Amino acid sequence: MLKPLIVEIKFYSTLREVIGREALRLRLKRGATVQEVLGRLISRYGKKLKEKLSQRGNWVIMLNDRNIKFMNDLETSLKDGDCIAILSPLSGG
Repeated sequence: MLKPLIVEIKFYSTLREVIGREALRLRLKRGATVQEVLGRLISRYGKKLKEKLSQRGNWVIMLNDRNIKFMNDLETSLKDGDCIAILSPLSGG
């Protein structure tokens, strides 16, 4: 049996307010994608998160400090220990 992978997701801007925390870890099956992470988050945090994320052009999703748009976008595969950051392009420090 394959060992599941664990990824960390960091939230910024109004997503942090919706989630109620700065970061969380998710346990996923091997071969999971960024899209699957977003689906799990929406299942867990509901309609308000779905509405925020549906404004896709307003968010930048980074995987290990690289924009997923320059990878396989939402179909980018994840590895154990990966870190996803979801932030607004206008977020500041």
